Amino acid sequence: NMELSGRSTIAAQGLYTSSSTKMHELGQKFETPDGRTFRYVKAGELLVAGDFYQTAVHSSTYVSQAVASASAIGVKTITVTTGAAFTANQFAGGYAIVSAGTGIGQMFVIQSHPAADSGASCVVTLLEPIRVALDTTSTVTTIKNPFDSVVKWAVTQTGSSAGAAIYPVASGEYGWLQTGGAGAALSDNVATAAETTGISPSTTTAGAITKAVTTQETIGGAMQVVTVSAAVGAIRLNLD
Repeated sequence: NMELSGRSTIAAQGLYTSSSTKMHELGQKFETPDGRTFRYVKAGELLVAGDFYQTAVHSSTYVSQAVASASAIGVKTITVTTGAAFTANQFAGGYAIVSAGTGIGQMFVIQSHPAADSGASCVVTLLEPIRVALDTTSTVTTIKNPFDSVVKWAVTQTGSSAGAAIYPVASGEYGWLQTGGAGAALSDNVATAAETTGISPSTTTAGAITKAVTTQETIGGAMQVVTVSAAVGAIRLNLD
């Protein structure tokens, strides 16, 4: 059931912890009394405090995959012809988007799916029912939850912004990334930026931030003090 609900107020897992047990839904948002916001994530590698992280790398082979057979209104499955091999539940918690054809524009949360070879038919089970029937003219893009298996921001962009690490979270374990409000991040920028300069993920240093770059996302701004090369400094994140 994906009905809308109010903001989460009490977290089962503390901010400064790493847990092998999943205690929240990936992407679940929490806020501290001072207005900082955090998202629950699964680490795709060791998360280092002060570094900036991105979504898992997404392969273009999972874009606009053919629908192998029709799905009627009300059912909770789509049969996809895989663009590349699926591992079991690779996209669980992520999304299926009808990218073209009949039913275009629908988006569903993926509950589960089995492993499947490349080019095979794979039944993807959804949390929500189909709202407009699909047929074999439909195509479907599958993507992981953006907070599943996050990795350090790459110098050459391979994903989208996920947030800044606040505590070491072991690879494969669960914890928090900061997405909004006053925070701290490693910078590759020399100390010449104005206090209000926008910031982007770095194009030269993995896991760092820099002065706003036109080809990158703007993720916030420097806060009160200018950013200093190779130092962790105060920033204002606005990913949420």
